[in-house]
Amino acid sequence: MLMFQNDNATFEDRTQVLFRQVRVGPAQAMRQCVAAVQRGDRNIVLTSALRTERRTILTEIGRLVGPNYRRVLRFDAALECGHILDRLDIECDDARTETSRYLVIIDNAEMMDATTLRALGDMESLPGGCPLQIVLAYGELLISRMFEPSSSQLWSATKLALTLDGSEPEMRTQIGSADRLRREIARTEAKLATQKRMLAIFEGCGSDGPNSLI
Repeated sequence: MLMFQNDNATFEDRTQVLFRQVRVGPAQAMRQCVAAVQRGDRNIVLTSALRTERRTILTEIGRLVGPNYRRVLRFDAALECGHILDRLDIECDDARTETSRYLVIIDNAEMMDATTLRALGDMESLPGGCPLQIVLAYGELLISRMFEPSSSQLWSATKLALTLDGSEPEMRTQIGSADRLRREIARTEAKLATQKRMLAIFEGCGSDGPNSLI
């Protein structure tokens, strides 16, 4: 679990922070997220390799804090990429006051384009002054997206980032910088490329793989 205590840390400072991958259970992650939302954190990041685990936690967050918000907006960036800002614009047509808060929950947030990330970072409130809080969720690649310049405003506003890594033991290694994270991603991609080549060999040899040639 990552907790940023320095509210004045710059984007560059945060990219160099030591990320200690700590095993966090779903119940603890949900409690931490709910507490962060309730205290008014501008932005929260949750990463988990298991989609069902993320969706269960996000659903519970919306259920537990929903009564305190005018609306809880749920998005799946994999399905609505490019339309998230349009839907938020539609919400702006509703009457609202500064006391009417909105909670925006975005799963598969790694799929958002740079324009959407930058716009969400600049959008501390919806037009009309309605306060806006954002929960972003995806797997470990979401952290690397947050290192990009287009995410600098969102990342700078992040006080809490949770990593559920029980299903991915290798994620518990320490990542000390953006460069090291990129190297980890490159190694993962290389491993995937090798597995794809092996699969092609098996498919070319028939259902029994290379043994079918014997």
